[in-house]
Amino acid sequence: MAFKPRLFGLLLALAAISVGVGFVNALHAGYLVQRAQVIQNSLTSGQHYAEKLAQAIDLYLDALHQQLAVMALPLEDSARRQAVLERLRQQADTLDALAVVDAQGRVLQYAATEAGAALLQGSGEADQVLPAQAGLPARLVIAQALASGDERLLAVMALERGSGLDRLITGQLGAAAYSVHLVSDEGMALYGAAPPAELSWARLSGGSGAVLRESPSGAAEVVGHAPVGQGRWMVVLRQPLAPRLASLSLVWRESLARATPAALFMLLLVGLLAYAIARPLTRLARAIDRGSEAGARRTRPWYFEADRLRSAALAALGKHQTEVQRLNTASMTDPLTGLANRRALQPCLEALADRRQEFALLALDVDHFKQINDRHGHPAGDAALRALAETVGGCIRPQDRFFRIGGEEFLAVVPGDIQAAGQIAERIRQAVAGQAMPAGVGSMTVSLGLARWPADAADIPAVLARADQALYAAKQGGRNRVVRWDECKPGPA
Repeated sequence: MAFKPRLFGLLLALAAISVGVGFVNALHAGYLVQRAQVIQNSLTSGQHYAEKLAQAIDLYLDALHQQLAVMALPLEDSARRQAVLERLRQQADTLDALAVVDAQGRVLQYAATEAGAALLQGSGEADQVLPAQAGLPARLVIAQALASGDERLLAVMALERGSGLDRLITGQLGAAAYSVHLVSDEGMALYGAAPPAELSWARLSGGSGAVLRESPSGAAEVVGHAPVGQGRWMVVLRQPLAPRLASLSLVWRESLARATPAALFMLLLVGLLAYAIARPLTRLARAIDRGSEAGARRTRPWYFEADRLRSAALAALGKHQTEVQRLNTASMTDPLTGLANRRALQPCLEALADRRQEFALLALDVDHFKQINDRHGHPAGDAALRALAETVGGCIRPQDRFFRIGGEEFLAVVPGDIQAAGQIAERIRQAVAGQAMPAGVGSMTVSLGLARWPADAADIPAVLARADQALYAAKQGGRNRVVRWDECKPGPA
């Protein structure tokens, strides 16, 4: 037989799937929303830091210009000019060199760090960024005209790790884990390693903003950018996205831990509801399977559909039991006389024997019934048998039972002592003999044989046989009489 799942199991599985899918979907949707928010915050933060750093560099360059512009260098005294250069370089500790150059770019005087003097080579006489060359790092050159008009004051800053600009950048970013690049509008890397080609000036459109991209290693990273120096250079900041998402994973796991009890509680509630829905249907199915109308009536459905099913089941069970009872009655009833038949006799006798109830059997046979059928016809004989059944029914007590065994043979079961049974047998004989039978049959007599249980026999088949023997003796003795088994010596049946 193919396996068929039960309703409660199906409802419970549906509830578990629904709650589980809803729970996972809610967590996943929350994770996606938070991830999008983290990415957006990262992009905003990247752009903010890039703009902040670009602004700081711009302010620093403007401050240098202003500081250089207000310097009045004494032109006639070389020693005093040198002292002023030294003091100015020390005040601007991010500068590596400070020099006075003539109109041809020749260095007239300078103040520089130990490594800064070399940076003056080929510095020119205008604001510019010089690329790394011949062992020298990239340099930022700030030029300011002096009062004489023929000379310029140059401030030179190395663009490398540990330089003044590096300290400025580090101070602005603090603990933020960014990779910093300073890129010229010509695509030259001025500070830091050269960024990937897709982060070039042209790709970033020369303005401020932030993008999410895949790094050369395949990891996602946030790139913030902002222009510096009136748009001549650009600050590019790169930061891996993974550290920010790692914190989101912790939040997601904490959300999972906090939401799981609620989901389990919800699953329990849904499971209880599934049980409440399935229970009346399950009980109803069991009652129908057993054919128990009482079991179906004890089922108390609390919702409409189950109540309708219960009503339909009760109606079907009622019809079924009525039909079964009708068929059972028909199988144990003689259709001609309406008396119980031979099939109903055995249960009756066994019930009396089980209760140890003493009883007598009255075997009854119509005398010369074949002659009645031959003389008046079978319909008349049938009418006579029906009249006989009614007559005997009026002679026996309520606790007595009367059976048609077959043809013109009948049997009465009389609980009680033998004297009462003998009186009932004689009353039956007289009533039948004194009644005119219908359909022109007229008078009719019967012979009766009586045997007792357990006085005459200990088992039921033997008692039946001895009642037949007593009946045979009554026939042999002239008919229309009652014979007790213990008063005769029966011959062969």
